[in-house]
Amino acid sequence: MTIGPPDAAHNRREQEFRALWDSEYPKLAGWAARLTRSREDGHDIAQQAFLQLFQRWFSVRDPKAVVWRTASRLFIDGWRRNQRDLRLRLLLSVSTPRSAEMADTSIRDLVERLPDHLRHPILLYYWSDRSVQEVAELLHRPAGTVKRQLHVARNMLRSHIDLPEVDE
Repeated sequence: MTIGPPDAAHNRREQEFRALWDSEYPKLAGWAARLTRSREDGHDIAQQAFLQLFQRWFSVRDPKAVVWRTASRLFIDGWRRNQRDLRLRLLLSVSTPRSAEMADTSIRDLVERLPDHLRHPILLYYWSDRSVQEVAELLHRPAGTVKRQLHVARNMLRSHIDLPEVDE
């Protein structure tokens, strides 16, 4: 197959596409903007509909109907996607407990002042509710080292606040 200059039929179809764009795009974008209540979304839908039409332009018999049907389908698909997202956000907000704010932020401030090698195990163990083994794996340290670092960090924190010693 050789590629040569476009023939007269090809030029005529391109002119028909331009004419359809000129006559239908403003109406289609306006219609979609009213449906979505967003000018930008309306233009996005209209452009996407014309792009899909253009991709199969030479095989379409009624391009005006196809571009409007495509825009309608794009709007409905977007609406369904938004509804699914809304239901998921609602479900997550109902099933995910919110973390309570600490009444006394001074403990967190003390933890933040710990050296990195002690602060990371404390945060992972207590704030992220990880096991010693999980903390060890995350920090690439032996479990015994993590236990010792937790012990040292707790003792440092105890020295700043009045907490009784606890057997660990």
